[in-house]
This record gives sequence, structure tokens and C-alpha cells, in this order.
Amino acid sequence: GTRAPDTGGSAPIRARWRRRAPVLVSAAAVVAVAVGAAVWFGPGPGGGRVPMADTTVEPSESVAPYWEERTVYLYQSKGFPERSVDRATTWYSRDAVWTRPEGGPVRLEGGESRGPDFQVNGVAIPWDEFGKLPTDPKALKEKFGYKGPAGNDMFEGSYFFGVTEVLARSPAPSRLRAAFGELLSTAPGVRKIGTVKDSAGRAGTGFDYISGNQRFRIILDRHTHRALERSETLVKDAAPDDRFWAGLKAGAPLTRTTYLASRPLWKRPPELPPEPSRFSGSGQPTGAPTKR
Repeated sequence: GTRAPDTGGSAPIRARWRRRAPVLVSAAAVVAVAVGAAVWFGPGPGGGRVPMADTTVEPSESVAPYWEERTVYLYQSKGFPERSVDRATTWYSRDAVWTRPEGGPVRLEGGESRGPDFQVNGVAIPWDEFGKLPTDPKALKEKFGYKGPAGNDMFEGSYFFGVTEVLARSPAPSRLRAAFGELLSTAPGVRKIGTVKDSAGRAGTGFDYISGNQRFRIILDRHTHRALERSETLVKDAAPDDRFWAGLKAGAPLTRTTYLASRPLWKRPPELPPEPSRFSGSGQPTGAPTKR
């Protein structure tokens, strides 16, 4: 995810997509509600609403065993004069990540069962811990507030990416997401920019973090606090000899992940293929107790 720059160039922050879902990684930052049945999230690519599979109603602060996202991912660079756009549905569990590209089969990412990693301040957050963390912003800040040195881009960038990963991909319930959003608004180097619209036309609350010539933005839904979009754009025109972005102008989107739909799932999605033998159907290692 991290590439060293050529002389006179700038090092990009890439969005991992095809391997373990969209993750922003900086060269300056080493990033280590439940709802009722037939709920709709929107808008979709054509402006309409996107239907998601039925699910069972559960207490709003429980942690579901699966998380589902439907995304549109855009990428462009010097080597790709035309924007590359991928559409996919991704499912996460405690132990695995599956992706189904538009028009393609479901695949288990990484070639073996491996769940998503969530870390804030270098502290790992296991899947089931999201139902146990404090939802009071002050209490959460004591545990996960920024503890790095002031003005250090590596630490501040890592903190920004860690918190946005939680907001974008984790099974965190809505009140916990709201608390993490509060942490983001007070994090060093992060600017809360108020109401903005994503590329699908949805309004949300935006947060910016700038590293070098790159502006990273996450837009959160104001009600559910789920990610609507994450993007990486140029702050100013790229240098003519830039290895990655020569010819691109200020404001050009380098990467952009739009979350058309996201939700917790309380039942195993029928689209998923059988898991490796060492895992049970719940996503738990065989023989381990199932947690709900």
C-alpha cells in the first residue's frame, strides 16, 4: 500500500480494494442498528434506492455476526488516464472477508479465512468488543483518544485512518459510531467541514485530513453515523514529473469509495460459499462458542 516516491515526486496513499476491501494507506502514515426486514438504503448508481436482503430485528446495540456493504470504487493515476470504476458487494465477519465484483462470483479474500483488522492508537478492537465499548464520548476518549505526539504526520495520519476504518467497515452500533465521530472531530490534524454531499448526492458531515498534497475525506451519515464516502484528492496541481499523478489538477479524485448501502446482518448471507473446514457456519473457529 505504501510506495516510495521518485525524486521530485510525491508518494501516494493507495486504497486497497481487491484484496481486503477499501483501506486508505499513507506513505506518511503506516496504518496498521440493526434494522427491520426489507430496509432500503439509497441512492444507487442511477439515483434510485438500493434494496438489501431481509434481516432479523435485534437490539440496536448488539453486534451482528456479519456486515454487508455495496460500494462503487473509483481510481485514477498517471498510468490510468481513464478513471477505473469497480462495483462490488463485500461481506465481513469475525474471521473472513468475501467480495463479489459486479457480474462476478463471490470470493474469499486473501485465499483463506481472515477477518478485518481494526486498530486505533495501536490498540486492536476484536469484532465482539464493539458491543462492549463505552458509547459516552468522554469515556471513549479516555480509551481511544489521540495519544501520539502533536504535529507528527505519521501518528496523526495513522489515528485518522484507524478511526475512519471503524466508521466505514466495522460492526459498531450507531451510538458507538456517534462517539467515534466525536473523537474524529477533535483529533489533531482533522478538520470538521460541516455538511457536504457525496458523489451520489447524499448529504452528510465531512471530515478532512491533509497529508502532503493529498486531502483525505470521510463523509458520515448524520443519523446512523455510517460512512457514505471516503476519498483522496489532490490539494494542488501535481508536479509535471510526478511519478503517479503528473497531469492531474487540484481537486482531482485519486481514489473514492462510495458506500451505496451498508448494514449489519444477523443471518449468514445465502450468497456466501462454504467456509474453510476449520470454521463453522457462524464465522467462528470450529469448536469455539458462538457469540451474539
